[in-house]
Amino acid sequence: MTSSATSAPPSSSSPSSPPSSTLSEPGQAQSSRGRGHQRYQGSSSSLTRSRAPSSTASAMSVAPLPRRQLPRPPHRRLRPCRHTPLLPLPHPFHAPFRLPPPTPRPGAPSSPASPPPQTTTPPPPSTSSTPSSAVPPPLSPPTPTPTLPPSKPVPTSVYICFGASSGEQPLSRIAIHKATFAIPGSAYVKASPIVLGLKGENKEWVTLEYSYPDPSNDDWIGFQYADYKNNAYNKTGKGSLKLQLINQRDDFSFALFSGGFSNPKLVAVSNAVTFANPKAPVYPRLAQGKSWNEMTVTWTSRYNIDEAIPFVEWYAQGTPIHSPAGTLTISRSSMCGAPARTVGWRDPGYIHTSFLKDLWPNLNYTYSLGHKLSNGSYVWSRSYSFRASPYPWQESLQRVVIFGDMGKAEADGSNEYNNFQPGSLNTTEQLVKDLKNIDIVLHIGDLCYANGYLSQWDQFTAQIEPIASTVPYMVGSETGPGQDHFMGIIKDSGGECGILAETMFYVPAENRAKFWYKTDYGMSHFCVADTDHDWRPGTEQYEFIEHCLASVDRQKQPWLIFLAHRVLGYYSDYSYSVEGSFQEPMGRESLQELWQKYKVDIALYGHAHNYERTCPVYQNSCVRNASNLYTGPFAATTHVVVGGGGAALSYFTTVQTKWSHFQDVDYGFVKLTAFNHSTLLLEYKKSSDGKVYDHFTISRDYQDILACAF
Repeated sequence: MTSSATSAPPSSSSPSSPPSSTLSEPGQAQSSRGRGHQRYQGSSSSLTRSRAPSSTASAMSVAPLPRRQLPRPPHRRLRPCRHTPLLPLPHPFHAPFRLPPPTPRPGAPSSPASPPPQTTTPPPPSTSSTPSSAVPPPLSPPTPTPTLPPSKPVPTSVYICFGASSGEQPLSRIAIHKATFAIPGSAYVKASPIVLGLKGENKEWVTLEYSYPDPSNDDWIGFQYADYKNNAYNKTGKGSLKLQLINQRDDFSFALFSGGFSNPKLVAVSNAVTFANPKAPVYPRLAQGKSWNEMTVTWTSRYNIDEAIPFVEWYAQGTPIHSPAGTLTISRSSMCGAPARTVGWRDPGYIHTSFLKDLWPNLNYTYSLGHKLSNGSYVWSRSYSFRASPYPWQESLQRVVIFGDMGKAEADGSNEYNNFQPGSLNTTEQLVKDLKNIDIVLHIGDLCYANGYLSQWDQFTAQIEPIASTVPYMVGSETGPGQDHFMGIIKDSGGECGILAETMFYVPAENRAKFWYKTDYGMSHFCVADTDHDWRPGTEQYEFIEHCLASVDRQKQPWLIFLAHRVLGYYSDYSYSVEGSFQEPMGRESLQELWQKYKVDIALYGHAHNYERTCPVYQNSCVRNASNLYTGPFAATTHVVVGGGGAALSYFTTVQTKWSHFQDVDYGFVKLTAFNHSTLLLEYKKSSDGKVYDHFTISRDYQDILACAF
């Protein structure tokens, strides 16, 4: 990422007029930073200073990397939101908070009128930026120098954040094309410490101190209200915040604005904050390979394969093994539309995946991520550990967590999604607390809700790192081409086309562009469908589903589980009831014969943001009454919706259905516990307290699977 400052002709503007400038309409900018390929950093605008007294105007050209996202499709009953880029500064964005009305200071001068803004052509970006080793003094008025002085480094990225709870996307209220650049000498933003991750941390807290001599109720700053925990800001114009940053392969700076959202003015930019090694390998994600005794490790770095060779060092005991890793990256041109291809674009770095093979069942392994540099030296992550999977028919205690639609949230409280994913952190924290009692996680779709703002994927992988680095984190289909295959009206991928999900996470699919796959964990066999591809009879996916269900040996693996993101079975959603289907179109009509024929025990879905359990149901009728204990021969499949991982909740219809047994509008997840070949327990736990609110047990012998209940 780059930024630059260039000079403009001096003028004789009125002494009473402060420096002011306008941002041109967003265009596109590109830069490179030794990555081996061009990096497109999103739309850019020029900050050009108008004529000011006794100084030469300067300009700064930078590119934005907004991180925010859109809400779910309209059938979620949420107000749809737009996304507008913030001040074009090159880093992932949260969005702004307004500052509260200030208390007038005695004798405070009124703000002088600003001259009409003048738009100029954006200057070319510079090719480098050198961070300072100390916190610089507050930014001074512009000088006639062609670049900023060394003591005031140009930030390589500016971090602007927000938290809001309304249905309106705050970024949509910002008139970025009207933004001006007017920095008074006494305004400042300081961030400390300036170097993070000195002990290898991937995330750290920073303190932000800021001051503006003429505070108003239209002022806003990154992450929080300027008086957040600092009520004196209204009187003094000074405040401070503590914020958490994660390693996203670039430096950070923070910005303070006045003038509200309709006429924003940049009044201060902080010093740069950087991680000790912004290229470091971060956020490992485990996943099961195509065989039960294979584990894959995927991680992110900023090391091109021409710069460093990626590998994983791993061992149980004795001499460590080095397994090489493949490397992928994503170009802007691979995105299928806006905002992923425009204002939401951010280079996601390099994604590395290594395969650890021939693992011994149930053995604990230690591993580290490594990069061998061209000079022969090594860069290492910290050490992690995992427990290898049991062999497929092993009878032992096996615990599987399943949920969908979790998203992410900010640990510092800057929930920039209009409170759209309020349960995300609770779910994550509950899983971390109980991690010693979890063997594998299946996140069945709608992972982080980036919706075309690519830096959200870093935030998400950082959030789940404590889980995904320790147990296999298997994912279901993320939004693909961006529209419903049948209705053709829901476009919620934000132009990602599913490419981010299939690149950031490994799944043991034959073709990762087609997100259906099977995986085994001990006594359980999982068939994972991709509801962004056609599942009807005669399609490739239908053939996969039938083969997956038919190929399991129920004597060795008695528990057969079907998973999909969209609800292909039964669900009492409000919009589904309006349509009269209580399902995705052609869902159960296409698949219920397979579920019944192959005796699928449980089918689980996400997509709907709540929890619902049915009776064992077939052809819209309960074959057996709902219960907390099912014994004897197989009757029918029990359908469970578990999409309350964290995104804003959905509501049920008031229409009573005869097959719905338990409904809960809250955040939570399901835990499956296979005790042996005869007993399987399903528990629904709420994310708020981790307690069980619904459960049922299947207890039967192998001969019961062979028999029929009707």
